[in-house]
Amino acid sequence: MLKICHICPSFNNVIYSQLVEREIENGDEIRVFYYRAKGTELLNGEKKYVDGTTPYRNIDRISFYYKENKILRVYLNIYKKNQFNIIHAHTLFSAGFIAYKVKKRWEIPYIVAVRATDINDFFKKRFYLRKLGINILLNSEAIIFLSEAHKEKAFDIYIPDKYQSVIAKKTYVIPNGIDRFWIDNKSIKQKKLENSKRIRLIYYGDINSNKNVAKSIEACKILIREGYEIEFNIIGKILEKKYIKLLTKEEFIIYKEFMEKENLIEHLRRSDVFIMPSKSETFGLSYVEAMSQGVPIIYSEGQGFDKQFEEGKVGYKVIPKNEYDIVAKIKMILNNYEEVSKNCLANINRFTWDNISKQYQEIYHNILK
Repeated sequence: MLKICHICPSFNNVIYSQLVEREIENGDEIRVFYYRAKGTELLNGEKKYVDGTTPYRNIDRISFYYKENKILRVYLNIYKKNQFNIIHAHTLFSAGFIAYKVKKRWEIPYIVAVRATDINDFFKKRFYLRKLGINILLNSEAIIFLSEAHKEKAFDIYIPDKYQSVIAKKTYVIPNGIDRFWIDNKSIKQKKLENSKRIRLIYYGDINSNKNVAKSIEACKILIREGYEIEFNIIGKILEKKYIKLLTKEEFIIYKEFMEKENLIEHLRRSDVFIMPSKSETFGLSYVEAMSQGVPIIYSEGQGFDKQFEEGKVGYKVIPKNEYDIVAKIKMILNNYEEVSKNCLANINRFTWDNISKQYQEIYHNILK
């Protein structure tokens, strides 16, 4: 039986509990070390396998090492030396630091995930932490990237040549999985366009600058000028005030507030293309949710979903800052719509947590051999 400690500062996101609960179903003994800043609600922290704590203040973020050592002391107080035979750190710098220090003290092997924030924030902007990041990678038993694009970016820019071979040998690309709801309710057959000049676009999720909704709207305007009839459904919580005016300004936009997946799925089924040209994206589960309904997708070049599939198979990558590129890729989807929709449905099972959990189980067991 595996005894696994998941170190996860973002356990409020349900993607982590999906993996953990598959491992529990598999018979593994699991604890989740879940930490956030004082005054922050520990969503999901009520689960019986979770050890939730708020050991630091937001101001402590000014000093990475001061904050992380506060968290480490709590970890060492909660757990015992021989309690686990493997640690799964879900971020490179924060969770990875804890796993790295625990390995040095208690000799527990660990695997570590490298997420978009690790690359786009820590590696890129906090150059004084780059050596630490490399040490965490070198001392790990396995390294997980959520996408080939993120892996290539890390190796091309941040991992020194002298370490590339040893790090590459223990590196895996494993995507996130989606909620069983989307698998259980996936569309039976591919979609068809009723009219190639009448297009229903959809985006759902947080509405902010990172999700780049403004560029999607600009692309819609170009399509309208070219003679297309566009309906753009935007669903989600507005996080930046400037979008309140933007979403009510154009007649082709239909805005709806955040809704649960049971209602959201009907809007997806009525849509032709899902569009989310995010500036930064660790993975983007909503792309896969759209695929489950046979809806082709527009995703960001160089971000988490890029290179999950060959270009054009389930949709197209776009340059997030270029509305003309977005327009061109939408047209390419329309030109081969039924085939792309069919491919979306045919490839959805690779994102089930059952399959992904099996990949992790294999990695754990290989390490412990």
